[in-house]
Amino acid sequence: MDGRVCQPLYDFWIIIIIIIIIIIIIIIIIIIIIIIIIIIIIIIITIISSSSTSSTRIIIIIIIIIIITIMTMTENNKRMSS
Repeated sequence: MDGRVCQPLYDFWIIIIIIIIIIIIIIIIIIIIIIIIIIIIIIIITIISSSSTSSTRIIIIIIIIIIITIMTMTENNKRMSS
């Protein structure tokens, strides 16, 4: 087999594998975001149902931590993809 004939096919498969990996990463990110949204909704429901101030403060702190985690995750993904 001539090496020059195999090269385009090899490059083609590398591109397909990279695309598949990117799609998998995007799916994982979407799933994580959905889970986080569900958690936030549950937290909001608990805030509405419970009016005590101490639990509200704890819940707000948890929400802030979740938001910071999302920010750092998206930052890491941007760095990895670029």
